[in-house]
Amino acid sequence: MSIIKKIPLNSPKDERGFSWFPFNDFPQFKKKELLNFHVAELKPGAVRGNHYHPLHTEYFLLCGSQIRLTVDDLKGNQEEETFSFRPEFLFIIPPVIKHTIENRGSKTGYFIGFFDGEGKVESV
Repeated sequence: MSIIKKIPLNSPKDERGFSWFPFNDFPQFKKKELLNFHVAELKPGAVRGNHYHPLHTEYFLLCGSQIRLTVDDLKGNQEEETFSFRPEFLFIIPPVIKHTIENRGSKTGYFIGFFDGEGKVESV
């Protein structure tokens, strides 16, 4: 069983680029309380994460550069994958899964994400 959970994106793409409508593309979000929508820039070589969230599931997409996602279940199991420039997947990081995102490319990348659940989102 893979630690990296991902759902293929079926977002519109044309000569202008891609569009992502998370609440239309994923109807399961309509019944969830979604928290802390955020966008983060990843300069070449930048690393974000290397943490986990004790109580919240995090959803995000990666785009703009070659970005490596590393996840660790804190039980000795670790996986990593590198993803291309266009967003291909919605990543789902359950609580207590450590995750690190690193821009391995030469262009600026972007992380676009949010959480589900209630209360303050904490990182460990």
